[in-house]
Amino acid sequence: MTQRRAAVISFERPDSEEARKLIRQLDGDLLQRYPGLKAVHGLHAHDMSDPNFAFVIARVNGSAVGCGALRLVEPGVGEVKRMFVQPEFRGRGIARQILEALEFRARDLKYGSVWLETGVGQPEATGLYKSAGYHEFGGFGEYIGNPFSVCFEKRLTSAATPATKIIVRQATVNDAKQVADVVNSVIAEGKYTAFDRPFSEEEEKDFICSLGSRSALHVAEIDENIIGVQSIDLFSTFADSVSHVATMGTWLRSDFRGRGIGRSLAEESFSFARGHGYRKVVIQVLADNEQALRFYRSLGFRDIGLSKEHVRLADKFHDEIYLEKELEY
Repeated sequence: MTQRRAAVISFERPDSEEARKLIRQLDGDLLQRYPGLKAVHGLHAHDMSDPNFAFVIARVNGSAVGCGALRLVEPGVGEVKRMFVQPEFRGRGIARQILEALEFRARDLKYGSVWLETGVGQPEATGLYKSAGYHEFGGFGEYIGNPFSVCFEKRLTSAATPATKIIVRQATVNDAKQVADVVNSVIAEGKYTAFDRPFSEEEEKDFICSLGSRSALHVAEIDENIIGVQSIDLFSTFADSVSHVATMGTWLRSDFRGRGIGRSLAEESFSFARGHGYRKVVIQVLADNEQALRFYRSLGFRDIGLSKEHVRLADKFHDEIYLEKELEY
């Protein structure tokens, strides 16, 4: 039987109100542990503009209860920062979930190592990092020579193991229920897709059956469980003049984001597109979906336009950004 995860982990902006609240709580916790502390070692202003910067929030029953961040500290090395779980939710494995999500993101970015700093007054953090395979080392940057700092390093290996092998393939009608479950989970979040109602299993079956020879729906699965879906289709079905242009959409379960699954799906979609005569891919992304924008830009998409108040979700209008990628042959 699969163990139930303690929290749902999602990659989000660090300047949302929920993120700011968690960071204020973290800073308050640190100042209480270290009364003489004049300032905390927070995030840097340039981190926010780095497309590879990652910030995660852990939620329990929809409430934000923890966070963590990953930033580039030097070529090939990421730094885990801003690790925090609210006191009443500690001891449930949530911090380990946050750490694992950030490590998966670091592997996806091809980092060879992850560094982090904690303090001598945080024995629970020290215990977590040691149990997760981290080893103490001399320190780095502003922490060198700080008597209150304890620095750790972990050498990363490939995330691919027999137990977590990711299989990407084209969907069949037998996948309809699981595909609907993944897409509907993203729709339920209410902020990552223009779809505003859930799809039934029958609707997904009809959609899969309707796919033409130049369209495909790829799924990513682990242990026969579908955790990601990506479509590649004609940008326009009524104009042959743009038959060389494809469009695509991606839906991932929130607890599997940041692990390179979207990138694996995209590799299959791009291969399919090149094999079926497409020369470019054009997509639309909600302007406030920073995670998706970082993902697509990291794949080589570039911004080409903005449509103001283009989508209405729950009576709120959202802008959409248009992006395109030229396919390499």
